[in-house]
Amino acid sequence: MPKLLAVAVVAMLGGSAGCTAHADLYTGPVHVESASLVPLSPGSEVSTLADSDQPIFATEHAYWLVRGGTWYRADDYRRGPWVHISNPPERLRRIAHPMAYVHFRRHDDSAAMILLRH
Repeated sequence: MPKLLAVAVVAMLGGSAGCTAHADLYTGPVHVESASLVPLSPGSEVSTLADSDQPIFATEHAYWLVRGGTWYRADDYRRGPWVHISNPPERLRRIAHPMAYVHFRRHDDSAAMILLRH
């Protein structure tokens, strides 16, 4: 039954914005203190989920989790499922240090500085 669910989820996500999905799921815990989204830079199309124990980002109407260089996508960060995506959006792949956003908090009115590969 779980394999059938994974296949159904992959089928639903297969056409998503140029992303490629595999039947790999991340089912581990994700703990978030607040549900605040903080843009990575002013006007950025990517935000980070503040005060999360994992690097979670939001863009293209989905949440994105990166673990060991592997990207996962979910419609809901609380429930998942987190489906492995082999080709996430370029704007996510350009984040040079995603772990810098673990337990990220916004301390003033400015947005976070984006850390990009050049």
